Parts: sequence; C-alpha cells; structure tokens
Amino acid sequence: MTARAVVVDIEGTTSSTASVHVGLYDYARPRLAPWIEAHAGDQEVAAAVAATIADAELAPGAATADVVAVLHSWMD
Repeated sequence: MTARAVVVDIEGTTSSTASVHVGLYDYARPRLAPWIEAHAGDQEVAAAVAATIADAELAPGAATADVVAVLHSWMD
C-alpha cells in the first residue's frame, strides 16, 4: 500500500497556535477572495469551492464573497 496523502499538523507543535491564528490567518484572510477568483478556472479550486458551498448549504453558484465568509467562519 502506498500513501495517497499526508496530513501534517504543525499548530502548537513547532510553533505557538498564535502564529497560525494571528500570523497565517491574518495574512490569508484578505488574500483569499482574490486568489479564489484568480484561480476559478482551476479544477481543484472549483471543486473546493463547490464542496464549501455544499457543506455550508449555500445556494448553488453562491458568490465568492459568500464562500469566503464561510471559509473565514471556519478559520474562526
């Protein structure tokens, strides 16, 4: 059997949780919507957006702002 994925959890292990919640999340938040829109044609990004819409029970074809609001809430 070969591994198909590796899950790495560094939060609190190699650095403080604040470095993730303050440093990384604050960096990612304002960049998330523009990045999603810039990569909307990428199949993996489209699939992740579709999965977010489904998991959050948003209306099909929800706006990027709605998807990002959900992702931000999950970050919180």
